Amino acid sequence: MPASHGGAPVESRLQAKSLFATGAGSELSGMDAYRSARPRADAGDAQAAYLVGLTATLDTSLGISYVRAGQLLLGAARDGDFRAQYWVGSQLRASAACHGEANGAVWLRHAADGGSAAAQLLLATDLLNGDPSAAQATQARELLERAASSDSFYVRKHVVALLAASALDPLRDAGTALAVAVKLAAGEIQSDPQMFEVVGAAYAANGDFRAASAQQRIAVRKAASLGWNTRLMTQRLAAYRDGRPWRGDLLTLPPAGSGARR
Repeated sequence: MPASHGGAPVESRLQAKSLFATGAGSELSGMDAYRSARPRADAGDAQAAYLVGLTATLDTSLGISYVRAGQLLLGAARDGDFRAQYWVGSQLRASAACHGEANGAVWLRHAADGGSAAAQLLLATDLLNGDPSAAQATQARELLERAASSDSFYVRKHVVALLAASALDPLRDAGTALAVAVKLAAGEIQSDPQMFEVVGAAYAANGDFRAASAQQRIAVRKAASLGWNTRLMTQRLAAYRDGRPWRGDLLTLPPAGSGARR
């Protein structure tokens, strides 16, 4: 059963680590990229420190302790590597429930300023929590428009969802949403129903309801094959067929159960 508080479900995110083998009997420590990066990391090269430190948190074959890996990553963050800054910020954020004073916000802002699209998206969603003001929505939109240049599937999907379908008028940016949606649709990942949903929402935001309906039909079909509850998805499809955009949180699904459409 999912966790709940006051009868409402509580969202949680778990970080999973997976090590990919490089071949039978081979280890990352033997790869030229890591052999050359190790001395540069020890000498203070921020990019090398990020590469070695992050890898060492996953693979013990480098012979670097987890503590030393964290030191390398923290050093890279202090030296301005935005990827390391995002790592530090996200790690602190994950522990905020236990240590509220260490929420990682400062590191995430540094990462966002340095060009981390993941940090820009995270800060934007933080601004939108609760009842954001028009100024906060505008600031969030600016962050999302910067994140729109990312090549990350996750970032692109969430950027399109927010810019295309947010209920907040100052947040929406139909043109940017569609430009990113076109890149999403052309990508290798074609199994995610929500990807087709956000693409459909981008077309709807730009007044192309025929294309929006076509994308939404694909989303519903793929979701049904996965056993998802498609009630909200079919409501969005009905809106597009009526020539109306849909406003709200595209990436929230009702719980699976007897109400699911198969």
